[in-house]
Amino acid sequence: MNKTYLCIDLKSFYASVECIKRGLDPMTSNLVVADTSRTDRTICLAVSPSLRKLGVKNRCRLFEIPAGLHYITAVPRMRLYMETAAEIYEIYLRYVSPADIHVYSIDEAFLDVTEYLPLYKKTPREMAEMLLGCIYAELGLTAACGIGGNIYLSKVALDILAKHSPGFIAYLDEERYRSLLWRHTPITDFWMIASGVSRRLQKLGIRCMEHLAEAPEALIMQNFGKNGEALIDRAWGRDATTIENIKQYVPKQHSLSHSQVIGTACSRKRGLILLRDMADSLCLDMAEHDLKAGSLSMYISGRAGAGEPLRISVSRVMDAENRYSVIKEKIDRLYEENVPRSISDIHRAGISFGSLGPAAVENTLFADTAAEKERDLQKTICGLKRRYGSAAILRGSCWLPGSTARERRGQIGGHRS
Repeated sequence: MNKTYLCIDLKSFYASVECIKRGLDPMTSNLVVADTSRTDRTICLAVSPSLRKLGVKNRCRLFEIPAGLHYITAVPRMRLYMETAAEIYEIYLRYVSPADIHVYSIDEAFLDVTEYLPLYKKTPREMAEMLLGCIYAELGLTAACGIGGNIYLSKVALDILAKHSPGFIAYLDEERYRSLLWRHTPITDFWMIASGVSRRLQKLGIRCMEHLAEAPEALIMQNFGKNGEALIDRAWGRDATTIENIKQYVPKQHSLSHSQVIGTACSRKRGLILLRDMADSLCLDMAEHDLKAGSLSMYISGRAGAGEPLRISVSRVMDAENRYSVIKEKIDRLYEENVPRSISDIHRAGISFGSLGPAAVENTLFADTAAEKERDLQKTICGLKRRYGSAAILRGSCWLPGSTARERRGQIGGHRS
């Protein structure tokens, strides 16, 4: 059966929401969403379409915006953006079942409208126009839409063609894909072709999708393994994945991670405090979901004594664990062994727990009483946070100089809520 997918994306979502709240036209007003209380190196979460037309890149840093440009700065309001995204989802639900919607990100979604076109007596473009029209009429937000015979084609139509198409709507089938985009460069414009994959393809003399389609299959499989099959399919515009497949997918490996970009100068001592804060938060997440981690990874980015960049990434396998007291000791040891005392100006730190699995019920006859008490305490803390909020109870170390735990309890995704 021929399928029809829509991939809908809100143009400069955060910036557009901020413009609407100020009574401004998102398409003509110069606005940047960024927290100016941090340094001028802070990343702009979004810039309005008018600024992008002037050459300002999305996700740029504040200092990269040309000095001569006049613009409004809006502090991020993540809760507002989430509420607006929920309103947009409600619009989709008026016309499409949740089983046929896959929310790809806060401002982007895939919709399988195959069964709904005859129901509403609409062509794919008319269906897209109806949905985009509802979003604009009710929320004042401009959206773009890619239409395709499979999920991949709808996404590529959105990413490469829709921004330059009438009504911000573009359509691709396999034939149009090969006709319009086979020689398109750079190849990184295509969904899921990251810069690392692009570099490996270039070493094989492949710079566009036509080159990839014409390359010997054995060569691609030899260099990319199982991922080679997906690359070959993308070269021809093929994709058998359905939204039902996506909803049924269960990853073989699970992990939890936490990272921070640090705006102010951060010493070696403070770096360890931040890692402990992050570990405490993740340990509570594991306790909440009855999980334990079998591996620990730590990442630090800063400068060495002479000022040269220094990046440290280490991982360790450990006995399955979710207790903060045990994991804290492992982090302290990893930090002491791998982070030189000469490090200065740490600007990014992160921690990750991998190989997550269910926390097995221990035999109470031989159980470690102290360990059980700590796990019970973690469960109690999780219950208090659920009932009274994430800042209801905090570890005493959260008041140490340099800790950001209290500040981040009021944030969503590392930004003001």
